[in-house]
Amino acid sequence: MENSAVILVVDDERPIRRFLRTSLAMFGNTIHEAANGQEAIQMVALHHPDLVILDLSLPDMELTGGIICKKRLSCCLLLWGCY
Repeated sequence: MENSAVILVVDDERPIRRFLRTSLAMFGNTIHEAANGQEAIQMVALHHPDLVILDLSLPDMELTGGIICKKRLSCCLLLWGCY
């Protein structure tokens, strides 16, 4: 698909990753997933995503998601779980 994007979904909760993967893939995007911050950093280096959807409250990250986005990415959507 011409307008498809490579998207990395980073969340420690599998149901959230599954929902986002299914929803975003319906539009022809290529979706990669990471369950924690360390995986996310590896996936960014490997896949060079156009967009990262990042949970701000990952349990394994010493730095906040915002700092990681500023250092590593050009486009990042930060999600803060409110439930």
